Amino acid sequence: MAIASIHPIASGDPHLAPEALFISALIDSGIYMPETYQVQDNYFAAHRPVHEFCKQYQVDAKKSPDIGIVRKKFSTFPYMQEIDPVWAARELKEAWQRRVYLRAMTNATLALNGDNFDVREAHVSLKEAVETANPTASRFATATDFELFDRPKELIRIPMDLNHMDRLTTTTGGGIAPGHLWLLAARLSVGKTFRLAQMAVAAAEAGWDVWFYSTEMPADEIIDRFHRIVLRDAWKRPWNQITVPERKDLVEQWQLRAGRLNVLDPEMVGSMSAVTVAGNTTPGSIAFVDYIGNFNTEAGQPASDYVAMTTVSKELKQAAMRHKIPIVAAAQINREGGRSATPGAQHLSNGDIGRDADVILTMTELSARVRVNSMTKNRHGKQGFKWFTMFDPATGQFHDIDPSRASSIREADEDLANSAIS
Repeated sequence: MAIASIHPIASGDPHLAPEALFISALIDSGIYMPETYQVQDNYFAAHRPVHEFCKQYQVDAKKSPDIGIVRKKFSTFPYMQEIDPVWAARELKEAWQRRVYLRAMTNATLALNGDNFDVREAHVSLKEAVETANPTASRFATATDFELFDRPKELIRIPMDLNHMDRLTTTTGGGIAPGHLWLLAARLSVGKTFRLAQMAVAAAEAGWDVWFYSTEMPADEIIDRFHRIVLRDAWKRPWNQITVPERKDLVEQWQLRAGRLNVLDPEMVGSMSAVTVAGNTTPGSIAFVDYIGNFNTEAGQPASDYVAMTTVSKELKQAAMRHKIPIVAAAQINREGGRSATPGAQHLSNGDIGRDADVILTMTELSARVRVNSMTKNRHGKQGFKWFTMFDPATGQFHDIDPSRASSIREADEDLANSAIS
């Protein structure tokens, strides 16, 4: 019979070992999937055999093992009931982070002591610890967190019927890859957040887990946009007719066959930087930043000037490369670019951020209901082409349209605007 180890730095009670608390919480939940809580195998300094057994049981049986089975195999495992898995995951990661930092500090101290005074080695030890044990959010919202809608506020009412999802994820001949940084740039009120939400849902439906960093909207408003896109085929009636129970049931059905949509806003994590993205984004996932101008440098400086904005961009690219994260960030086009039919990298507001991007997509307003999309920069494929999409929240149309259709809709929009003026 295998024997479970006791956490070496527990406070005397083996039940308080964070590994035991987390394993107990997942056993009670009925689903042993640590990745749901951003917990990795290397976080376990104790009870590793129990953890590995439960993971394999989940794979084989499609559920977590019963505590009775676990106790028969690991007689000394200190099981505890009614533990919240989110809390336990945070405790476990913080314990792992302490070990990483203490080990690094010990190595750095040894490097600075004695005759072999080595500042470089000490710096490398500390830097590697910071990069390894990035701080992560203890709170985040998912697409099925419906308690967010209990707030006393009116939801955004935008019907949606989106049929073409692949344009922005296939224009490079395979889509965004780990390590890539894409920029989606537009002027104010052109629809950057909506386009990011479309790309996020497309990524989730392709099997990616999504982390959406919202700096301007609370999580419930972003998730509401997700829901409108997610249910584009399942709900055809006016959006304001769907009840919360109906929406919850349909979204949960969709979630069974898609990656997770996670949202973080400033209320949850405070100010955001490339460190936030690197610390929260999990393997096999993609990050969306809305938007880069509201991010901070890793040193905590707001991206309020040219130098800081450029630093934020470089740090996001470094995070993408170092941690193999695909990142899509919204950016602003300046006034001059807003007057151009096809804005270029030189029209991005504040900072030399175009240099860091693998891909730059720009979006301009041709008329009230027509958007012009341009592949301004592409390190990995064709660039310089453009295409047209509808942007009509009133009727739920956000699909691609051909040039002749774009022209006729533009004329109709102009006629309508002129008649309203007269």
